[in-house]
Order: sequence, then C-alpha cells, then structure tokens
Amino acid sequence: MAVVFVAIILRFFLRTKAPVTAGGWWGPFYVNPSDPALFVRKRWGLIGRLGRGYTLNFGNRWAWVILAGGVLLALAPLWYVIVALRQVFNLPAN
Repeated sequence: MAVVFVAIILRFFLRTKAPVTAGGWWGPFYVNPSDPALFVRKRWGLIGRLGRGYTLNFGNRWAWVILAGGVLLALAPLWYVIVALRQVFNLPAN
C-alpha cells in the first residue's frame, strides 16, 4: 500500500503539466485550487449510483493533511508490532 501511495504521489508531482479536464478532474482525482470545497462528489461509481460517494479536492492543501493522516493511521499498527517485538525479544532500538 505504501509503494502504491508513493507511486501516485510521485506521478502527480513529477508531471510538468497535468491534463486537467473541464471541472478540475485529472483522471479519478479532483484537482481544483480555486474550489474551496474539501470533499466533492465523485464523477462515476462502480455500478450506476451504487458506488458513488465523495473524494478529496487535491487542490486544497487540507486534503493532503487528511491523506497523510490516513496513511499514518494505517501504518500505526505496524509500528506498534515492531515496538512490541523489540521489547519481547530485547532487541536494540537502533
């Protein structure tokens, strides 16, 4: 999951001119800095309206804060397991 996240971020930032369509959509991502909304309605769903929901406006800087918080929250159990295993087996912290 972390590799996919890093690949998406690198692809997003390394493009010189991202082809943003009308309305601020760049593929499945919504990037519109002039739109103050943090969450926007998705363009399409899985099956009709069944899979529709909301997505982040990646033009808003708070979207990146929320995304980073979600990644840290997802990685927290892994960190906890590593710390617990070090204590159980008396491994050095370096």
